[in-house]
Amino acid sequence: TSSGEVEIIKLEHVKNKNVVDDYRVTRKVVSAEQVGSSLSVQQQKLRDLKADIDKKAADGVDVSAVQAKYDAASKALTSAASANPSKAAEHIATATKSMDEAKALLDKAWTEKEVADTGAAIESLDGNINYFVENRSMGGDPRVVSIVTKRESAVQFYSQAKDGLNAKNYPLARSKADEGLKKANEALRDAEALRDEIGEGFSLGSLLPIVGIGVVIILVIAGVVIYRKRTRWDELG
Repeated sequence: TSSGEVEIIKLEHVKNKNVVDDYRVTRKVVSAEQVGSSLSVQQQKLRDLKADIDKKAADGVDVSAVQAKYDAASKALTSAASANPSKAAEHIATATKSMDEAKALLDKAWTEKEVADTGAAIESLDGNINYFVENRSMGGDPRVVSIVTKRESAVQFYSQAKDGLNAKNYPLARSKADEGLKKANEALRDAEALRDEIGEGFSLGSLLPIVGIGVVIILVIAGVVIYRKRTRWDELG
């Protein structure tokens, strides 16, 4: 038996052998077989959703909002398994809606994580560039200029990724974030190689305490020598 609308009452108003009005009552008939099949399909979709949630969580995605929708869907399908066909169909519809909402939330959370990772890489890169420019006075060095150029490219992709996220175009946002992350990581590798090449150098500020101590020691020694000489002169005089 298939599911569908069944007419259970039909009243017709006949005048001069013509039907001028009618009244109908229908009921939705739910097939137990179709409900059972639908339940199996949705249970498999729930398992697939759980696997996707677990994978994204392991990658650092915040799945707290997604988990709440998953739990609601799981509860609805559990109720459907022990309900009569008509009630089971309602539970299945509720579960399907919750799973659709969970997928949308997971897509958003995943995208937010991808965009945030790109932003963090650019921030780390900025720290390296600042070191070369401020600490080592290498702003005009071609190697630093190349790193800055790659940084600007990464920022452009990052900006496009944020625009995609705000527009809820999550596939586009993730694509741009990935491009930005690749470019930022490329620049970071160049920066690390350059730091290894030039070494950390030294800071005069860090040497001042040592220099100061050395000067004090020298002055003390000089004072002792002068004192002894004067003492000896006094003895001879």
